[in-house]
Amino acid sequence: MDLEVVREQWEMQGAVQAGAAQARAQVHRAVACIAAASRALLGEAGSHLDWLADARAFATPVVAGKVRIAFAPAKLTLLLTDAAGNARETFALAGKTSADAAKWVAEQARKHGAEVAGGAGAPLTFAASEALEDLARSFGNAYRALLCVAAMTKSDQPVRVAPETLHLTGGVAFGDGNSVGLGYCDGDHEIAAPYYYAKPCPLPKQTDADSLPELEGGGEWKTDGAWFGGILHRAEWIWYDAEQLQAGCVVSFLDSAVDASRELFGG
Repeated sequence: MDLEVVREQWEMQGAVQAGAAQARAQVHRAVACIAAASRALLGEAGSHLDWLADARAFATPVVAGKVRIAFAPAKLTLLLTDAAGNARETFALAGKTSADAAKWVAEQARKHGAEVAGGAGAPLTFAASEALEDLARSFGNAYRALLCVAAMTKSDQPVRVAPETLHLTGGVAFGDGNSVGLGYCDGDHEIAAPYYYAKPCPLPKQTDADSLPELEGGGEWKTDGAWFGGILHRAEWIWYDAEQLQAGCVVSFLDSAVDASRELFGG
């Protein structure tokens, strides 16, 4: 995917919606259900999830060469899709509980020979639909941006969803055990608002903020807290009032973070 496609398909973003943290927690519970099924059905190959751009959904990898179990956050709906992501069956979660979601997912997994444990859960009803729509829009934008940077850097690392953290991740390997992990986070306990990041691995010897390479797009280096790396806060890309400019901001940050990480490793 090239930058022009990202610019054309970018969905405009603004300020974080009211209720975003609640929406994110609710989505995380639903994603946990399909992640459990993914691991039961596919073992280690099911430890990650995919983002289906057209369905705007988190999904298992393809099961038995023909189906996926997915969750569309904007619609608060579980899906059984074909391999391409076209819905075959749906289960709306509005007014349901986490246990209802787990039961439906377990039924789909059982059809393909896997047992998934269910459990009790809190209601999944959530009225702030704009927050759910914003989350879906954000993951769609991030998916396209990360695919674009993977193409620009000729990286063979896939863009995937880490279900435990609800991060969309990718990366670039430089050789000699050095790499940079790229990703999008919709907010967490350390940083509440959404952000893109670049985490060099292993930790470079040079981490003094005053001597680190410059990052583009309004990105900066995070040198304290739980991790070290480049970070682009949502306030930076939504400062622009056009889809093309927002997309350019994000992609330029990620691409510059790859170059900066390579420089830190002496490349």
